[in-house]
Amino acid sequence: MKENTKQLTFCYLHFLLMLALVGYLEGVISDFLYYAAFLVPSALALHLSRGRRGDGEEKLYLGLKLDGAKLLSVLISPTVFAVWGLSYLTALLIYVTTGATDTVDVGSSFPLAVITTALVPALCEELLFRYLPMRLIAPYSRARAVWLSAVFFAVAHLSPFSLVYALVAGVIFMVADIAAESIWPSVILHFINNFVNLIMIFYPSVEVKIGVIVSLCLLFAITLPIFILNRRKIISAIKSAFDKGEQAELDPTPLLFIIPAVVVGASLLF
Repeated sequence: MKENTKQLTFCYLHFLLMLALVGYLEGVISDFLYYAAFLVPSALALHLSRGRRGDGEEKLYLGLKLDGAKLLSVLISPTVFAVWGLSYLTALLIYVTTGATDTVDVGSSFPLAVITTALVPALCEELLFRYLPMRLIAPYSRARAVWLSAVFFAVAHLSPFSLVYALVAGVIFMVADIAAESIWPSVILHFINNFVNLIMIFYPSVEVKIGVIVSLCLLFAITLPIFILNRRKIISAIKSAFDKGEQAELDPTPLLFIIPAVVVGASLLF
């Protein structure tokens, strides 16, 4: 597991460096490098880890069974509400203490924003921050995969505005994937969360916000019986995601990624 952790950390360092270069470029080259920042480190990490335990198993995490769909259905509303709330409280706290505000450029076209800001990030980020830890770390220790994935996901956002809610979302996404033994729960949760945020940005009226909240509450009410009927199986699956597995010695390698990413993110305040 220690060797796989090093490979994963190297992959994320590679991602961070490529992503940092995106800000210095423009046009098609910038767009190409942005997507390459996700795909190249992912391919490299999977290549370097070939033949190790976990990769040799036939578990590719690309399907979604009925139990996984049930788990996903009951997580949608709580996840979106949790991410919303933490995002709002974080932004409010930073604004009150520093006067800084967070601005997001999503363009002027809602359909295009759905593709570039909701769909593509959901696919690319889940490949990098959920699929890789599931393949490289989870076969040894599910709990370590959860926390490494969440921390890496949070600091990779390079913004103090995103740190808290991305950390919580990262935990939820990874737990859902491990419990369902599939990458699709986090992809769908990620997409829905970003999609709802886009609706709020493009249509900021009170009526729309109330409509979104009511819709999420109705979804929660509809899926609540699913949770009640399957609560033991769902709770057991969630608990299994925190299985510590092999007890490995403390490895400081992840700090090679976490420390520079936190420094870069903190610098955005000034």
